[in-house]
Amino acid sequence: PLDAQTIAEVRALAGRRIGERQPLAYLLGKTPYCGQMFHVSPGIVVPRSPIGALLEGGLRPWIEAPARILDLCCGSGCLGILAARRFPAARVLLADIDPLAVATARGNVRAHGLEGRVEAICSDLFADLPVAVDEVGVPEKVGVPKVGVPKVGVPRADEVGVPEKVGVPEVGVPKAGVPEAVGVPKIAGVPRQAFDLILCNPPYVDADAMAALPEEFAREPALGLDGGVDGLAIVNRVIGEVSRYLAPGGILVGEVGDAAARLERRWPRVPFFWPDLPAGGAGVFLLHEADAP
Repeated sequence: PLDAQTIAEVRALAGRRIGERQPLAYLLGKTPYCGQMFHVSPGIVVPRSPIGALLEGGLRPWIEAPARILDLCCGSGCLGILAARRFPAARVLLADIDPLAVATARGNVRAHGLEGRVEAICSDLFADLPVAVDEVGVPEKVGVPKVGVPKVGVPRADEVGVPEKVGVPEVGVPKAGVPEAVGVPKIAGVPRQAFDLILCNPPYVDADAMAALPEEFAREPALGLDGGVDGLAIVNRVIGEVSRYLAPGGILVGEVGDAAARLERRWPRVPFFWPDLPAGGAGVFLLHEADAP
């Protein structure tokens, strides 16, 4: 039995879901994914990658016990956090170009009790050159932009966070990406390291699909979805540079969705392996270090 207050809350959420076409994850401030709960907010892509199901199976038989893991384009940090839980001896680096995503990922790391073993940084993929920069500004609370954060290259974990209580957001839905008034911190490339496992769910929606997104998906940040004209703008950069970051025997697990055939045409000499996905579908590839261009 539900009390009157709970019924009223459910009806209010349903009304917003129907009337505003908001993703339910944004209305609740959290979402379940692969058996775990993750904080999300407007401006963060809702976790749904089929890579998560592969991680639940330990990526067998392709990898045994990775010591160093990178979650590139991490968004909420869900894939890297799942990997950290699946491989408890591994150290995990979460990287995203969006400060809001990094703040959310850090909050999720704390919520899962993985501080000290999982780190989140602002990064422009593997590039060594910084992006055009401004004053640093990372929201202290996700969804509420706030300026005045000290000028640092990478915000400290204690300067950002995710609300402790998850409920219906009190603020309106911000624009996708980083609020204009906040600015963008200096973003360097991922530090040169040898990773045994690199996970990458980059923006891969092509221009035609972006123009035809259902309203719910259009509520999510274009920064986390838009892969350029053919959907491969980001993943091509990753594949072209990943060999410098994979340890001997390491693998890249990437997702490109409907752009899979275009990816193979773009890299005809690269032997991508397309595993069967537990929930069906396609668009996830494995690339071994020895085969990386």
